[in-house]
Amino acid sequence: MKLFLWHGEDDTLSPFSATEELSLKIPTAITKIFPDEGHYSVAVNNADEILGTVMKNL
Repeated sequence: MKLFLWHGEDDTLSPFSATEELSLKIPTAITKIFPDEGHYSVAVNNADEILGTVMKNL
């Protein structure tokens, strides 16, 4: 089962290092980094892409 991780490059609430560490520990993890996005703006500005990915992988 795939695990998708999305992270904003400018996220100040959750460091990318935590996402990176998680992604390295889970062999099926697929990580997408969004440049110029923060913690909340990732979901707001990229909802179509994120939801599309989720729907394709149900």
